Amino acid sequence: MHKGILLFLTAVCGLGNGATTKKKLVTDDPKIYFPEELSNRFNEDNIPDECKGKNYCTVKPAFYDDKKYNKFFNNSKNLDGPQLIVKPILTIDDKIGDDAGDDCDVEVIFKPLYGIRTKRGDWHTVIQAPENNYVQKVRIENCRNENAPCFQGIGYPSEIETGCKQKFSVWEFYVDDGEGGMKKEVSELPICCSCHYRVNFANRIGGGK
Repeated sequence: MHKGILLFLTAVCGLGNGATTKKKLVTDDPKIYFPEELSNRFNEDNIPDECKGKNYCTVKPAFYDDKKYNKFFNNSKNLDGPQLIVKPILTIDDKIGDDAGDDCDVEVIFKPLYGIRTKRGDWHTVIQAPENNYVQKVRIENCRNENAPCFQGIGYPSEIETGCKQKFSVWEFYVDDGEGGMKKEVSELPICCSCHYRVNFANRIGGGK
């Protein structure tokens, strides 16, 4: 049995064994957790500063339990890696050319993910077990300067305005279920930064800038 599971069962059994130790309950979550249990998983209060404001975290927090997750695979579980659920929507009518050389400044990340945030806003700890060759990571591409002009060397008419636009896709990961096991959760992650355009007819009517 995993050490993490043993710790969880100890906490549950303590509720009904007549113990006099007082524990303050945190009840914002539909389930009941003790404060020490919440500190061992991702939530808004303990995510690393580098990950705040994002839907993902590639920074390994101090509370991350490597031994627990590596033991998940002691029985040679064969699990798929991250699964692409929804591809980014790239509209044909406003996307310009190839992403390569479009003047959009980007940050590309390809590292293991330790936490993801869902559309509901809740954080989950992503399962990583490198000792058993199971690592969950996806290529992330962030616009460094969203809405900045792009393909500037082409020479568009004055009514054409260009800008870099962030695109997202939905990925599915195995995460800690908080009960000594794992489950699947999805998160929307930045996948590419593309050059798009719009027609500003005011510039045409006004005779250009």
